[in-house]
Parts: sequence; C-alpha cells; structure tokens
Amino acid sequence: MTVLLMTPPMTQLNTPYPATAYLTGFLRSRGYSAVQRDPAIELFLEMMTTQGLDIMRQHVEENFESLY
Repeated sequence: MTVLLMTPPMTQLNTPYPATAYLTGFLRSRGYSAVQRDPAIELFLEMMTTQGLDIMRQHVEENFESLY
C-alpha cells in the first residue's frame, strides 16, 4: 500500500508548505511507501508552458474583444 499526501490546493506558491514533505520523509524512514503531490504547483507549471499560455491568450482574445 502506498500513502499519498497532498498539499492543500491553492496555497501560496511563493511560500513553502513543508508539512507534506516532512510527513512523507518520516513515513518513508519508517518503511512505508509514501508519495506527495501538490496540485497547485502542478497546475501552475502546466499553465506556464508555451501551450498553456497560448490557450490562455486565445481565451482572452475570444472572450474579451471589447477591452481592446
């Protein structure tokens, strides 16, 4: 069995949230299979790619023409 620890989504990206990292390390040191995920960082990294930025640009151009 693997334990999954997830950081609460949409915490501040510029401030580390170490609880899940500490707990993951502790569980691994006791022989447990543990992994951690941070959905907010994963979303941010996906959005800040060439493809993600192109999608956002297209959305703005299609939905906010009146602002130009």
